[in-house]
Amino acid sequence: IMIGLRRSHQLNTPKFGFSLVIWSRLPNPLGYAGRTAFASAVSMAFKASTGLDKKRVDGIRLARAVVQGHQEVLGEYLRTSDALTCSLGEYQCGMYIQHGVDPIMQWIPVGENALVAAVDLGFGEIADYDTRIAAATGPAMGMAHLNAGLKKEKKELYGGWGQITPGEFEGGLRAHVPTKETGAEWLAKFSKSLPEIAVHVDPNRPYRLRALAEHAVRESGRVNRFLEQFNEYTRTKRDDHLMEGGKVLFSSHRSLKEKCSIRDDRVEDFISRIQNSGKDSSLYGARLTGTGRDSVVTVLGHSDGESHLREIFADA
Repeated sequence: IMIGLRRSHQLNTPKFGFSLVIWSRLPNPLGYAGRTAFASAVSMAFKASTGLDKKRVDGIRLARAVVQGHQEVLGEYLRTSDALTCSLGEYQCGMYIQHGVDPIMQWIPVGENALVAAVDLGFGEIADYDTRIAAATGPAMGMAHLNAGLKKEKKELYGGWGQITPGEFEGGLRAHVPTKETGAEWLAKFSKSLPEIAVHVDPNRPYRLRALAEHAVRESGRVNRFLEQFNEYTRTKRDDHLMEGGKVLFSSHRSLKEKCSIRDDRVEDFISRIQNSGKDSSLYGARLTGTGRDSVVTVLGHSDGESHLREIFADA
């Protein structure tokens, strides 16, 4: 795997690092983002071998190097967010990534006695590749329609659904996005102007563009609400903030199922057990991670609920 990591980005200073890593045998790790985690671990090991202090390693630069190396040498696409989460870790913290022209990464402290668990149910892939790609591509297709309509009206364009509030979406912007459209119909309109999106569009697939766009809009709002409740719990140690954060996770999971068509009865059974476990279980929310590449479920609760979670998992 060729990964160009350099200690300095200044052209007039010496460059140290490595440009090529050759493995005779690559492991095939299972679990969440296994290949990305492996590539990041290799990058970190070789970067450390240059003598660079670990504290000075920039997670975003490292993630970009991993993504670029895989793309150029192996022809494989890795998500930047996966590479970021695999690159660095901070004890007792969560990672918050705000996407834009340049990703912004910050650490969010996990409050004392908060339970944030990742439970791998062991079922493997929940949604097939085409469904996962459609869930990610559909909102971008919808944004193309929105910006095309705004351009005709000579209004300011948007860079992503995260810039739009649910109120703005319901207040009229949603009308620019077709309820349904086949990939072929979309490609006939936008393939030349948006080739980076078109490459992921299946011409034979029907897309629920408005539903997928709504998921993206509301998911952005849910992330902000979750972060607010999480930070408030850290500040106040009041469990009602964890409960509200848990409601956000349940809502997010429901949207993933209803808007994005990503579901599995075994996962639904596990999450319903948590949802019906009652307040005394100290388990407040759960969501399937990502878009169904794995059967990993994130669970939020109080640390007192760990034994209950293990019992539910054992019965799953």
